[in-house]
Amino acid sequence: MCCKHYNILKINAIVTDLMGEGHDAYHPLKRTGSYDSQVEAAKPQIKQFREERLPRYMNYLERVLKLNEKNGYVIGSKITYVDIAVFHALRAVEFQFPEDYKTLAIPTLRAFKDRMAARPRIDAFLKSPRSLPFCGNSMM
Repeated sequence: MCCKHYNILKINAIVTDLMGEGHDAYHPLKRTGSYDSQVEAAKPQIKQFREERLPRYMNYLERVLKLNEKNGYVIGSKITYVDIAVFHALRAVEFQFPEDYKTLAIPTLRAFKDRMAARPRIDAFLKSPRSLPFCGNSMM
């Protein structure tokens, strides 16, 4: 495996961690339980995630994207699955934590998300009935 492939795996693992931690903040008592059954227990977990973990993840991804800013992708000069993963995570963060998304110092990530959403096939998918809305009570 080349270095580029290892970097893609690492970044994808970090995106997976971001989504998992975000989900777990909404489900602190039981991962498979409903958010409605653990709302009170989730409040401090969500607060901690928003204040401590979310900025760290977003700042890391901002730095990673800036390293390849001239190409416009996370790694390399063409779209890879990690670009799709980062795009999905950014959409989830923007939906779930809109104020944080607006105020975090992540201009490169926001521009990346907008570019990805404007890609013809992604745009068509997002406008199709196959693109399900986020549920609003987790990172899903």
